[in-house]
Amino acid sequence: MRLLPQPRSDTPKPAPEPDTARRSSLRTLGNWIAALCLVLALAGLVRTHAPRRNHAKQKGEAIANARQVALALFAFDAKYGSFPDSNTAADVKAGTSTPLTLGDRSSNQLLRQLLAAGVADEQIFWARTSIWSRRPDNVFNSDTTALAPGECSFAYVLGASSPGNLERPVLTSPMIPGTNRFDPETFDDKAIVVRADLSVRAETIRPDGRVFINGMDLFDPRQPFWGGKAPDIKWPE
Repeated sequence: MRLLPQPRSDTPKPAPEPDTARRSSLRTLGNWIAALCLVLALAGLVRTHAPRRNHAKQKGEAIANARQVALALFAFDAKYGSFPDSNTAADVKAGTSTPLTLGDRSSNQLLRQLLAAGVADEQIFWARTSIWSRRPDNVFNSDTTALAPGECSFAYVLGASSPGNLERPVLTSPMIPGTNRFDPETFDDKAIVVRADLSVRAETIRPDGRVFINGMDLFDPRQPFWGGKAPDIKWPE
């Protein structure tokens, strides 16, 4: 058999065909784009999960503080026969040397009674929310320092008492001031609700900001625990 002549080893390789070179360049570009997309996707995943981790931590802290407030309410009720209201404000004033003004226009003012009675400190009334984010300094010896604006994150519902309906909500967070709606962004679509039996529950917030119990809005007067009357909600300052 006759062998064809072979090229010399030092002969330069022929230049690639234009189509081959183009395909190679496109393949390299495609690999770079795919790598970039993967990096961006991973970065987005980290950004998505980081706030959720923060929300879970905020919710856990809010629940822990709500339990402490529930214990303080229990101690206050044992001492004054009711949860804080305008009547107990007079009793607290008469029975202590508190310099605090114990009003009833906001949850800050009403919950000051727990401070004046010596059954709580400021720190338990706080939870990090999108509205109330000033951590209490535990200084409460004057009207300007005791649960100052931003240091209370819980709305308070007047009218509850331990011998009454134990399902009645007493304390809630995170409520939107002046409304009966909750901020779903703060605690991963959960609302913290303390009831008159001093249980603490995390209830689901609907997309419209409302919490439904028994097939009705939590604050609907038809709820059995409201006794047919609209709840008297006092929001934080």
